[in-house]
Amino acid sequence: MPIVTDSRFGASTEKLHFAYRQSGVTIKSATVAVDPWSQTTTGWRSGRQYLSEDQRYESMTGAELRANIRVEYARRFDTGHNFSTLKTSDFLLNRNTLISSGTSSGSLVYNGPVIVDIRLAHSIYPLSDPLSYIPSSSQITTDGTNLWSMAAPTAAEGNLAAFLGELREGLPRLPGRVLAKKPSLPHGGDEYLNWKFGIQPLEGDLKKLASGILDFHKRVQQYQRDSGKIIRRRRHLSDTRREVDVFTGNGGDVTYLPAMVSGGELSTYFYDSLGSLKIIDIVDQSTWFAGSYSYYLNEAHDFLGKMDRYAELANHALGTDFNVDTAWQLTPWSWLVDWFSDANSFIKNIVALSNDSLVARYAYVMHHTKVTRMCTVTGMHLRPGASGPTSVSAFRTIESKKRTSATPYGFGVNMGTLSNTQNAILGALGLTRAPGVLRNK
Repeated sequence: MPIVTDSRFGASTEKLHFAYRQSGVTIKSATVAVDPWSQTTTGWRSGRQYLSEDQRYESMTGAELRANIRVEYARRFDTGHNFSTLKTSDFLLNRNTLISSGTSSGSLVYNGPVIVDIRLAHSIYPLSDPLSYIPSSSQITTDGTNLWSMAAPTAAEGNLAAFLGELREGLPRLPGRVLAKKPSLPHGGDEYLNWKFGIQPLEGDLKKLASGILDFHKRVQQYQRDSGKIIRRRRHLSDTRREVDVFTGNGGDVTYLPAMVSGGELSTYFYDSLGSLKIIDIVDQSTWFAGSYSYYLNEAHDFLGKMDRYAELANHALGTDFNVDTAWQLTPWSWLVDWFSDANSFIKNIVALSNDSLVARYAYVMHHTKVTRMCTVTGMHLRPGASGPTSVSAFRTIESKKRTSATPYGFGVNMGTLSNTQNAILGALGLTRAPGVLRNK
């Protein structure tokens, strides 16, 4: 696969003009290039030296053509590759600034940009590296693994297991004695207590249990419908923004005018003090995932058939005319014991499915990180009779975009450690040429 790294750099096409005028006469003027930028991109490139997809097929005939078509069909829908790009750009905020002051030889007027030199700040101050905000390879693997689990069609098995545990702890409280044919309130102290503390709480418990069974039934049906299909999923982590204090120092260290005529006009003619410098980072991060899954559900048909009967009984328990007679008809609850047993077996199969039979035809995790390093000089004190801004700013933006692909069994998985069963599944899906060797995209 042709992986190419390209680097570019430049400056703003808008060159700023500046001029110094003393007593109305221009003593210095020029243009200055501002807002330098650079970008490095690593990704798959076809390039002129590589054959396009159409050109490759033009030279094929007969069996070779049919074999390649079968391979492409088996690997359909995956057209992406690993990709990363990093762009750094500076932006000057005070681009056309008018500053004036009276001097012994007449008034001095400056018109042009006030430079807050971020590059100089990085060379003289112990500033943290803004690249440290970009996710490392280990963080990418962690994020990808979490999103893979969230998006996987079998991801619900954890919730199902927790749901079963909750129900087992809260099984309906059965009354000690029930008069099946007498739904009216029983007489006598024992029967009153039985009704008050047995029958009445039973209604809410039973309806809660039945609702959970119906929900479980729907999930099982969904597993059955999706088996053997291509299932595309997308997931997105919450976007985050945070501000980080980086540095506080002297504003005069990095603030100046371009092509100064006497080595320091800002402090010599215009300002008594150049105030203080504050540097902060504004970090925006976004992470998301896209994948295409396949799995095959090997589940006994008797359980899938029983689920319809379980759902029918659960529906009966949700009836609006619940009374003692309904509770009696649902006893001795043997169907509920069977349901718990069968559901536990189903969950065990789903767990095994997640480890072996669930594969991704493609899966990618994307990270977008944008760091805005803001350098602001405030508290600039003008000399008597001078005029100009009392604060100036500049920004550096570092923007990183990364797309990282997973193996068919997840992120950070060593393909050489797959079991024979896992390799056989990949081979059956056309995703591998040999054990542990994936097909090139």
